[in-house]
Order: sequence, then C-alpha cells, then structure tokens
Amino acid sequence: MSTIVNRASKGSPLTNNEVDTNFSNLNTDKAEKSNNLSDLASASTARSNLGVSSTAAALDEAIAMSIALG
Repeated sequence: MSTIVNRASKGSPLTNNEVDTNFSNLNTDKAEKSNNLSDLASASTARSNLGVSSTAAALDEAIAMSIALG
C-alpha cells in the first residue's frame, strides 16, 4: 500500500507534486470490482466492513422479511 501525504502530518500545504502523487497512488492501490475482492488481504473482512451478507444470510433475511410482510 502506498503512502499518502496529508497536510495534518506534514504540517504545511501539499505541493502540486505531492497531490499528483497521492492521486496516482490512490488509483494504483484501489480495489477493482472485477476482482471480486480477491485483490484484498482479507475478502471476509472486506465483506464485513462493507456490510455485505453471505448468500445464506441474505436468503435468511429475505425469507424473514417475506414472512414479516405476510
């Protein structure tokens, strides 16, 4: 993971070069949708952080909602 320079830790405004480097690093390090979380260190942690249910949990939730709605 690349380092991102920010004003708070630097103590002064960022230079244009630092801003450009930050954008480049963010673009390089981003997760790709097409990789289906395989490019992350822990897909299960990512799913939990994103609040994504497993297929079984989603099915259980859908059934419970269907029963509740009658």
